[in-house]
Amino acid sequence: MNTLYETEFFAPDKCSRKVGQPKWICFLYEDCYNVQIIKENALIEPDDANAIMDASAELAEGRMLPMLVDMRHVKDVTREARSVFQKRAPETGRAVAMVVPSMIARLIANLFLSMNLMPIPIRLFNSCEEAIEWLDNIQRQ
Repeated sequence: MNTLYETEFFAPDKCSRKVGQPKWICFLYEDCYNVQIIKENALIEPDDANAIMDASAELAEGRMLPMLVDMRHVKDVTREARSVFQKRAPETGRAVAMVVPSMIARLIANLFLSMNLMPIPIRLFNSCEEAIEWLDNIQRQ
């Protein structure tokens, strides 16, 4: 694999319009999912969160696309960066599926989400396959 998006799930021929920085990459998957992958050991701070959301908005071109956020390799996301994501995700996202590395991370994230309600559907998963399946169901509604 020569690029980050060529993972066990994202086939390179289905990925388009890539935008990235040292800590992250965003791209369209199958032209209907806005994918954000946080790179290994990245510490995401508010400036990073704003840059990710700006890139996602650029990729969406005014469309409200379902978002898949792969956070399996992130080192940490600061409280301030989480606040940016919470405020800005509804600008371009129809729903957010977050992929996290473990059940423990999923429990902790669910606790945070229960205290900070989002105006769009958000759910956590341990695999991209499960996340896309859920986003597909959201698209059909």
